[in-house]
Amino acid sequence: MPAPPPVPGRRLALRPGLPVVRRDDRHLQVGVDAPHRTVLEDTPDVRRLLADLQSSGRPAPTTAAGHQALLRLTAAGHLVDADVLEAALGDAPDRAATAAAFALHGDAAPERLADRARVRAEVTGPEGAVRLLTRLLGDCGAGPTEPSGEGAVAVVVADGEVGRDRLDPLVRAGLPHLLVSLGGTSVTIGPFVVPGLTACVRCVDAHRGERDPRRATVVDQAARSGDLRPRDPALAMLALAWAVRDVTAWSDGEQPSTWSRTVTVGTDLQPVAHAWTRHPHCGCAWDEALVG
Repeated sequence: MPAPPPVPGRRLALRPGLPVVRRDDRHLQVGVDAPHRTVLEDTPDVRRLLADLQSSGRPAPTTAAGHQALLRLTAAGHLVDADVLEAALGDAPDRAATAAAFALHGDAAPERLADRARVRAEVTGPEGAVRLLTRLLGDCGAGPTEPSGEGAVAVVVADGEVGRDRLDPLVRAGLPHLLVSLGGTSVTIGPFVVPGLTACVRCVDAHRGERDPRRATVVDQAARSGDLRPRDPALAMLALAWAVRDVTAWSDGEQPSTWSRTVTVGTDLQPVAHAWTRHPHCGCAWDEALVG
């Protein structure tokens, strides 16, 4: 749906992260690369318009070129309400993080930030990973890391295989959760599980068990092993940041990249994604069997 025309007299600003630069001797450019880029004719009125937007002013173009530039910037979604932006930045503990929310969501950013603040994330796993995840979730605007009621989500981190007994209570409680498995040569993020909607980890086990019938037995022993478990620190940081971004996307009302999917990243940094369906032999999918 195209953006509505700008309201006369309203204070407007360019979305954070959109610079105004010269493209050539006849054109100015807002942004750098498509699709976040608009090329405009260089006229005195367009320059005044862009200066007003950069200073959070009230743009009032006086020529056809200026009016057209304002309409094009509006249609491209390049403008935000300057009063809303300034109010959010003024109260922000991290102005850059708040600006990122406006860069992503525009005028909807305050609502999205409020949604994030309502998220209650339970983080379990190795102590260092829990500290980092908690800090990153807070930096992205998530609320206290205690699940309760609507907006609750769990992030389960493990060095190597995770014991499935850590995940079964989450499925029974209907609590959305995301698994992060760390290792010495690769990390795996996902699946992001919403019980009753997506594949759970035991669904993934059942699919993989079709190719390796003894895999469940092997995984159970590996999860309980007391051996030293290697953890590549750079890959671990990548996996934890990926998990926080997916939890943030979920709180924003978007579908996480690991929704019913696993993503494995090795030392070559080439992500390998695999989508999973709910498995008919998994208890979490019995509702489908009863309905179907």
